Amino acid sequence: MIEQRLAFENALKIEKEQAQVTLASLGEAVISTDADGRLEYMNPMAERLTGCTTAEARGSPLSLLFSVADEVTGETNGRLVDQSLCEGVTLDRQFLVRRDSSEVAVSIIGAPLRLDGKTAGAVLVLRDVTNEREFVARLSWQASHDALTGLVNRREFETRLGQALDKLSHKPSEHSLMFLDLDQFKVVNDTCGHAAGDQLLKQTSALLQEVLQASGLLARLGGDEFGVLLEDCGADSAAGIAERLRLAVQELRFVWNGCAFNQREHRSRARRRARCDRGDARGGRCGLLHGEGKGP
Repeated sequence: MIEQRLAFENALKIEKEQAQVTLASLGEAVISTDADGRLEYMNPMAERLTGCTTAEARGSPLSLLFSVADEVTGETNGRLVDQSLCEGVTLDRQFLVRRDSSEVAVSIIGAPLRLDGKTAGAVLVLRDVTNEREFVARLSWQASHDALTGLVNRREFETRLGQALDKLSHKPSEHSLMFLDLDQFKVVNDTCGHAAGDQLLKQTSALLQEVLQASGLLARLGGDEFGVLLEDCGADSAAGIAERLRLAVQELRFVWNGCAFNQREHRSRARRRARCDRGDARGGRCGLLHGEGKGP
């Protein structure tokens, strides 16, 4: 009997050690609690994720170690442990908020642990999805922005323009649309090469963005063409903004390998389009304003 008991205890010890090695090697954070929702175990990944060790946290309610907030609404989920103890829970797009207020994007699966038909505790599996979120964000940004200038690209600009026009069916207003191009771009490209042309585009984009600030949406439509969308902006205000943009580009002095180019020496155009009749069926109306300004 004693030998059988020793063999049984040894087998349990080996099984426990194997389970701990397995949990330690997992890429997910694993947390277990007792029936009262107090922490019993965390694997190393959980310790790194929460910022505390099992030794210091054992017996503490999980709410004292971290909280979980919805990534979209920002609302804190105070029933995570209760849900896991009762019926289980699966949550995506969550933030784990540590005691120092730092946040980690996670997905969570919680399930009850049952013994003889009774709930003995709960296990939570948390996966750090920070890298995935950053990768998706980069893809989303690349799909909607120009790689060279960092401005919104044509596709996103057209989408935002369509959304602005759609708003007119619900709320009559006036929007303004501008088109700008650079007279010097081809000269710089032909004289100094594409690297110089790219640099001119980046400098011009930064300048236009500085002048425009948060008053409108600036986009690179392609080549040396830029678009500006000013929502809830009438023709007079749009004309003033267009003139400031034109003057800013006109005063830009671009230097490349000792060669200086100045838009003042060439015509600078800012064709402003601000009014476009959507018809009675749309329920909205914005006007169309054509104008052309020439530098001195």
